[in-house]
Amino acid sequence: MLELECVLRSRYGFRPKILAAAIAGIAALPNVVLGERLAVLAAAEQLARGWDFADALHHALSAGCDEFVTLDTDHAKRAAKHTGGTATAVPKVVRL
Repeated sequence: MLELECVLRSRYGFRPKILAAAIAGIAALPNVVLGERLAVLAAAEQLARGWDFADALHHALSAGCDEFVTLDTDHAKRAAKHTGGTATAVPKVVRL
């Protein structure tokens, strides 16, 4: 689904709400089997709300974890603002 979303967005110009509907529609097909289906659907909902799909999927897959660590400060800010679940942390980068 990550690859599908990326190609439809970057190569064909699909907008987030259309992409979210397409992902949900594909997930609903009886002959489609998805690993982590609920996380994919949650990420599609977040995509429709303005999240990056990959960020939303990573965050959805972290449900139940005590903390989600990312180097992406925009993702951390968005997650802190829009979710009440998993805490998102940005580690300090140490230069060697």
